[in-house]
Amino acid sequence: MNNSNNPEPSQGPDPSEARPPGLLEQVLGVFTEPVPLFRRLAAAPSWGPALAAVVGAALAMVVAWSSRVDPDALLRPVLAQDPRLAPEAVEALIRIQARLLGWFAALGILAGVPALALVQAWTLWLVARAAGPAPAFPRALSAALTAGMLVLAAR
Repeated sequence: MNNSNNPEPSQGPDPSEARPPGLLEQVLGVFTEPVPLFRRLAAAPSWGPALAAVVGAALAMVVAWSSRVDPDALLRPVLAQDPRLAPEAVEALIRIQARLLGWFAALGILAGVPALALVQAWTLWLVARAAGPAPAFPRALSAALTAGMLVLAAR
């Protein structure tokens, strides 16, 4: 007997659980409710927005750093120790590096952060595989990037 005031519980999965968490949900959830967040990510991995957020934040930090760093103070102590370099060569290298420092730092972020995320995800996947049935790689990538947002926020 079905009473119209007491609907029967749904037998299917909760639609909110099948939907991947958005970027804001990931950023907030990693601080407020990490266990439910990672359960949702296991059900519906979402790594693209997290990758973009981590790369964007790291890129912003490196651009700010490279605009404030003194290339002379950064490079002269290292270059001056090399007896093979004449003082003129040291000056030329510092001038060249001053122009290219920001570009190479940004390129390092654009290539390095995704590569590091893949290595972290692969490591998580291997550890999970050793403990039992291996999860899908997008789940491991999603977990690595969400944890990466936590590390980035701590800086």
